[in-house]
Amino acid sequence: MTRIPSGNGTEQPASAEKQNPRREDEEPERLIVRITRYQPFIDIVSDSRKIVNAALLITLVTCLVFMGLLAIVLTVKRIYPYNDIQTNALGAMTIKDEDKEVTYWLFNTAELWADSGIAVKKGDILTIRASGLSHSAIHHLKEDTENNRRLRDPWSDTEGFQASALRDPLRAKWRIIPQQKQDALLMQVIPGSIANSGMIDWRYLTASYLAQDGSHLSNDLYLIGKERTELYINRDGMLHFAVNDIVLTPDIIYEMVLDNLHHIGEGDPRVEQFIRRFRAEHPTSMPWTFDKSRERNFRLFEALGREQELCARYNLHNESCYKFGPYPGNDVQEAQNTLFRNEMSYYNEQRYYNAWYDDNVGSFLIVVERKK
Repeated sequence: MTRIPSGNGTEQPASAEKQNPRREDEEPERLIVRITRYQPFIDIVSDSRKIVNAALLITLVTCLVFMGLLAIVLTVKRIYPYNDIQTNALGAMTIKDEDKEVTYWLFNTAELWADSGIAVKKGDILTIRASGLSHSAIHHLKEDTENNRRLRDPWSDTEGFQASALRDPLRAKWRIIPQQKQDALLMQVIPGSIANSGMIDWRYLTASYLAQDGSHLSNDLYLIGKERTELYINRDGMLHFAVNDIVLTPDIIYEMVLDNLHHIGEGDPRVEQFIRRFRAEHPTSMPWTFDKSRERNFRLFEALGREQELCARYNLHNESCYKFGPYPGNDVQEAQNTLFRNEMSYYNEQRYYNAWYDDNVGSFLIVVERKK
């Protein structure tokens, strides 16, 4: 082996000189960088147990924060509930929250089918509550209070009252809902296109009406009283309200006059013959419209005026039957009460079908609750 002197005075084998350059080519020097700033995080990541513990800690903190925020929200909502309050053009105030909407509306009992402006849709389920007082005859109220005597007609709540007058059993069958209490609160759903026109179509004045084909059609009408719960609505429309009294449509006037005639006749064959003859000449199966019914009534009153014996019976027995009042004319002669010239003929002439509503006084607070 050949030895080569080294720089430090020692000798190295010649083979070593050849090996060193080759090792340097195969194994170059490497730079190692150590990051120590995030060493705790690196230690956690590299340890599975520490990862699990960290995840549990984060979950616990998140749950505590969520529960704290929930408690704050519920407390604030309880003290200061979020409500959306709206008022429509007819004075109904609606308060909405996340669960339901509640509408408050003051109903004047002198109105016939007053529009509340509350829109409903088929399938809505409502809870309706009402309170207040109404009187059915302001002129009686005025007279009785001026004379300091007991009221002939009582104040009524939303459930109505059972009238005690002798004529009431006769009149009761002509109310909007027959045989139900006087002045009980009623509700009807009227299609919006008709309600928005500003006038109530004659077909919606009563519980049912006669169609052009002669069939009887029923309206979407409900007896409310003090409360109705889980009330299912059958069609789209607007809520209208009225008290249960008599709407003096031409058809009702016609039937009331003939019925009164039957009672004052007391079974007299001549009276019954007159009724049968007139009904045969004007059968109810015909498609009577509002105006056609008025014309029929004109002919009825004219025919009654020619029946002297019937007129005499009317003067004797009217007080004990329907007790139709005098024709509300301006002079003494017009004001006389006769079989063919009385308040019914006046209402028929003037189209004054809501005459027995205009003398009502009072108001009901109506609350309509609808779940979302």
